[in-house]
Amino acid sequence: MPPPPAPAAAEFPSSEQAKTPRQTKAPAPSALGVADLGIVALFLGLAFLLGIFPLNDTDFWWHLRTGDLIRQDGKVPRTDWYTFGASDHAWIDLHWGFQVAISWLYQMGGVDATNVAKCVVTTCAVAFLLLARRKSWPIWVMALSWIPALLLLGGRMYVRPETLTLLYLSIDLAVLFRIETRPRLAWVLPIVQVFWVNTQGLFAFGPIVLTMALIDAALRPGAFSTERRGWWRTILAATFATGFACLLNPYGLFGALFPLQLVGTMGNPVFRRIMELQPILDFVKDVGFDSLPLQIHFVTLILGALSFLIPLSWRVMVRFEDFRKKEPEPTRKRKKPSKALEEPGWRLSPFRLMLYSLFSYLSFQATRNSHQFAAVVGTVTAWNFGEWAAAIAYRRGKQMTTRNSRLGLLPRLAVMATLVATIGLVGSGQFYVWANEGRQVGWGEKPLWYPHEATKFAGSPGMPERFLVFHNGHAGLFEYDNGPKQKVHADARLEVMGPEVYGADAELGAIISSGQAGWSDRVMALGSPVPGALVDHVQPAMAGLAASYLANSSWRCVWYDPIASVYLHESTNPRFPKVDFAARHFGLDPGSDPKGAAALSASAKGLMLHAMSLTGGRSRPDLSPAMILLGLGHGRRALALDPQSASSWKSLGLLETLRDPAGQSEPIARFRKPFDPLFDLPQIRTTYNLLQADRLARDEFMTLIGLFKTFALREMNEAAAPIADRLIASVTTREQERYVTSLAPLIGRVKATMMRPLSTSWSNLGELEQTVARLLNDGYAQSAADLLEKAYAPAVRTWEQTDRIATLRLHLGQTAAARSLWKEAVNVPRPAVRDARMAVTYLVEGDFESARGLYEAALKREPDLFEAAYGLAVLEQDAGRADPALAAALVAVKTGSTDVARSAASQIAEFVRPYTSAARESIRKSGREAL
Repeated sequence: MPPPPAPAAAEFPSSEQAKTPRQTKAPAPSALGVADLGIVALFLGLAFLLGIFPLNDTDFWWHLRTGDLIRQDGKVPRTDWYTFGASDHAWIDLHWGFQVAISWLYQMGGVDATNVAKCVVTTCAVAFLLLARRKSWPIWVMALSWIPALLLLGGRMYVRPETLTLLYLSIDLAVLFRIETRPRLAWVLPIVQVFWVNTQGLFAFGPIVLTMALIDAALRPGAFSTERRGWWRTILAATFATGFACLLNPYGLFGALFPLQLVGTMGNPVFRRIMELQPILDFVKDVGFDSLPLQIHFVTLILGALSFLIPLSWRVMVRFEDFRKKEPEPTRKRKKPSKALEEPGWRLSPFRLMLYSLFSYLSFQATRNSHQFAAVVGTVTAWNFGEWAAAIAYRRGKQMTTRNSRLGLLPRLAVMATLVATIGLVGSGQFYVWANEGRQVGWGEKPLWYPHEATKFAGSPGMPERFLVFHNGHAGLFEYDNGPKQKVHADARLEVMGPEVYGADAELGAIISSGQAGWSDRVMALGSPVPGALVDHVQPAMAGLAASYLANSSWRCVWYDPIASVYLHESTNPRFPKVDFAARHFGLDPGSDPKGAAALSASAKGLMLHAMSLTGGRSRPDLSPAMILLGLGHGRRALALDPQSASSWKSLGLLETLRDPAGQSEPIARFRKPFDPLFDLPQIRTTYNLLQADRLARDEFMTLIGLFKTFALREMNEAAAPIADRLIASVTTREQERYVTSLAPLIGRVKATMMRPLSTSWSNLGELEQTVARLLNDGYAQSAADLLEKAYAPAVRTWEQTDRIATLRLHLGQTAAARSLWKEAVNVPRPAVRDARMAVTYLVEGDFESARGLYEAALKREPDLFEAAYGLAVLEQDAGRADPALAAALVAVKTGSTDVARSAASQIAEFVRPYTSAARESIRKSGREAL
């Protein structure tokens, strides 16, 4: 006869099971034990590795400053310390314990010590959760079930109080998993709660999870039988103590009720503008579903649901199968399974179901809740699948034979291989590339993320006591360096700011960023002294803020670096000089020079964004030339240090688009005309630079935008069409989709031209010219150049034919091919022109030395050659050499054949004149005479 049906299993076994004496388990085969230990070690190693990334958290610095002040003064805050917008607001700072801890850690070992502590805490939390299991539950099943949740959890492994919430929550779950058989463990819960309520506002999760466990226990058959009274007395006493522990904080009842305030604050629509507080469904509407972290979130959610549905379906089928069997099949006699060895079955646990439902719901309310969601749902998923796997093994009656031991190694080895591969992806950074997080494995701070120099400068003597800082992370750093003596208008402490202050701050930022008339008056209305401004350069969305301050004559930029800039109103202490971007370009302000390829590249990007905003949104192209030149110089210097920097190439290309003197917005087929450095040089440099960026970072959206427009606006449809296809395919966000939609007329025009039949056949020179004319008329620059080059052998080409082919190659960004054609040309009527054309190819490539030599050789042959003089003036201006730039520009003014040519050369001369050695000597002489 088969053994009687076993009772349903759960993390809370019945009291009868609890009384059953434990049977002695036979030693497991060593290979399986070693494999299980290997799985645990690899899993925890992955958890630790996911936390090893440079600090980039927006809240770290104000937490650290608060911890320093609490240690220094011995008191916690009661009202706001750091802002003038919310100076009278109450501040219930339940994070004080966390803040004191990181203050001490930072004092001991800086940012690295806090980062290591975060990794250790997170790894311990994950260990508590992974190891909360019955002995018969296969660890490889649980670890495999946990991987998606662990990757999701790794996305928010910040040095934040929520990291300690993860630890406390994991301890609570591990305790609740065991309290049915060990009720005295419940006394750990109030101890945890005391720490929790003094380190993070989500301490309410403790009593909530405990209540769920008690509901589950109350729903069991015989839950209130006589023999269970002792269990309930212990658990209820610990429950009461846990609730009372919530009052043991510096704010008493107000602190205990703080989670209610927090819920109301975070639910306010004003705060939904913040990405981490945005509901997931709204996030999907705005960004789409192409985000890898978002996809992992849904995989975790679905896997958690399946961990209920699959075992439940299996259990129904098993019951149905047993019911159908009228007579039991003969089976070999087996011993009653030991509870220590095997789990008797799988049960739909209300506790797990409530955990899954609550934390899944919370995860949809805000993206920041993914941290707790991943921990809880990962645990529930592992419990369900682990228990199910044990139930399957029990039903099949498997024994730990040598053969089964060998078979048991295979899944363990597969899980180990999966963990090793995942560790490799994370450690190499490839996982973060796929996730598009911009994260990398490492210690310290994220490079070029925190504007330490700018915030310290803003704290210089004579600076305003109040500042506007619209980047929350920079506001926190400002508070660390300068608070509470100097104050910001608002910061990231949303529960302190409240929706009114935060909404007003966000509205003011939007008004300034858009350049709305009267924005400066709105700032002045905040009172005296007029607040200064610290503006971020890292986020492209904030470029409008800097442009508004730069374009307003009542404000001056007194600090500008790759990360941030500082602006003061004209009423502020005038001893802070205005930043002269041209002086920086010409080497007259060396103290502000960025150091290293990354800083130079970041500076080029910031200058590009601000020059774009000044030229477009503010209609102040007169203010952008100096920023363009400085950005180009920084971009070239970055490439000299790191030639494979796609970002630097892109910045160079997009900066060059701003130098077109005609401000081209409608298609003009410049490639069909003879080469003209006034109009063609910026477009050709744009093309070459963006092609290099595209080669190094395929399908980057802004690079494709720039490439498409530079080809399409020259009616080079053959080159533009494939870029348009790639551009459309690269769209990943709603904003990008809207931008591409705005280009629909231009894309449609390009596509329509490409639908015409293409013919390159010809039988005589007359037909050849007609075919070439058709190709050029339809925008087939590449095909036309190929056809001409094949039709005319190098030895018999005229100069006009060679120049025509080379100019087409130049417009296509094929500088080496164009240079080779000009170099090998025969019967050159004007060698000076050839030298000047070859110099252009070097200038486009950024080889200023070679270009300079050819331009000088051309001018030596023909001193009145405008093309060479103008090209040399552009080169020397770009190189930051004011004296030779002025000399070449004056020659170009004299030799220009049109008003447009002379005006362009005159603009260079007037721009560089104040920075020549003669001008500087005149200023010094005037200063001495005044003294």
